[in-house]
Amino acid sequence: MMHNYPISAMIPLEAPRIQIDKKPLETILESLREPSAEDRAQALEQQGRTQAHTVYYSGDSIIGVLWKNGTVAFGSNNSIGNQAVQQAYNSGQLDGISGEKLVKRLSEIIDDAFDKSKSYVKTETYESGNAPTMALLSHQIDWMENYPMLSSHLDFYA
Repeated sequence: MMHNYPISAMIPLEAPRIQIDKKPLETILESLREPSAEDRAQALEQQGRTQAHTVYYSGDSIIGVLWKNGTVAFGSNNSIGNQAVQQAYNSGQLDGISGEKLVKRLSEIIDDAFDKSKSYVKTETYESGNAPTMALLSHQIDWMENYPMLSSHLDFYA
């Protein structure tokens, strides 16, 4: 059913007033800033010091790395390993854990996730001193740039 109302009976709405907080804008602009030569040198030095704890392979492709500093890099956000780590952080399982204990616990969480999914993932774990570094491995991780985000491809990337 349609109603006819005279224009004189209509009340104009106020235009919304948007407050722009400059702080987030400044943060965004800072993140877009090109790093200085000093920043790049520090990043490269850090990458050269950060060693792998465990490298995860699917076939011959590196699909992820657990670093000895407790960070994790998987080539896909949809990776079983990446999702397991995110769930562990979100559920508080890793609260208050740091250092070697954190790395050991992350390794267990990732291994359990791959085992439960029955994904065939080959792993290589390194002792201190003989591990490849972030500078060597990070560019070798298959970041799935050349693959569509289809479920048929995700199995391969575990």
